[in-house]
Amino acid sequence: FHDDQHGTAVITLAGLTNALKVVGKKKEDVKVVTSGIICDNPVLLKVFKDNNVAIAADDVAHESRAFRTDASEEGDPMMALVEQFTNTDYDVLLYDPQSSKNRRGEFVANLVKESGAQGLVLFMQQFCDPEEMEFPYLKKALDAAGIPFIKLGVDQQMRDFGQAATAIQAFADVLSVQ
Repeated sequence: FHDDQHGTAVITLAGLTNALKVVGKKKEDVKVVTSGIICDNPVLLKVFKDNNVAIAADDVAHESRAFRTDASEEGDPMMALVEQFTNTDYDVLLYDPQSSKNRRGEFVANLVKESGAQGLVLFMQQFCDPEEMEFPYLKKALDAAGIPFIKLGVDQQMRDFGQAATAIQAFADVLSVQ
């Protein structure tokens, strides 16, 4: 760590510790929902563990979002997988004839509420046009529901998670005192 980063972390942690005492909470009580295309890098997931942030649910395309719809056990297995994929709902990567209703934004906001999470961590895949175009609608739904969120830019070749770690730590601190 650089000296200024370490000093900032120490001061932030001291302030957080005192704020938690005042509101009678523990930092371990922080729960979030994750959303985005992918967030499977072990280093990134370790950041959550290191900051005592539990993932209460996820809406990650390469995680639970891919399994919200069952594949048929009847007929051609490849066609069953095709139908499973095309029947997936609330997915920014698929055509939604009802997209003007912001159903996905409302779905994600409800997922946060129903899971008991305090906020959302959105992993925005770098240069992913569908995600970037969807963000204003998702933000609108989260703001309307009063759900705090943080948007982190990630890519599959990412090796340095320092900025993401600092952002997640700061977000966890904010959530822990709410």
